[in-house]
Amino acid sequence: MVASAVEFFENRSDVQLPEMEMEAARSSLTRGGAQRVVIGLAFKRQDRPSNPGIIVDIVGPLLGLAVDRLQVHG
Repeated sequence: MVASAVEFFENRSDVQLPEMEMEAARSSLTRGGAQRVVIGLAFKRQDRPSNPGIIVDIVGPLLGLAVDRLQVHG
């Protein structure tokens, strides 16, 4: 991972993310020069929404705004 990278991981359930998935996320952050964020969602089979992409489409732009705001005011 890049030295200036920040990793934040929050697990709000007993769903365990395999280390291979975490490494894939970390690897995708090291490609290219632009700022990057990885949003990962894991659901229990019975709790998975029919279209989890909708959640990412909502959360992603909000996260981007928060990061931009931190850079401006940080």
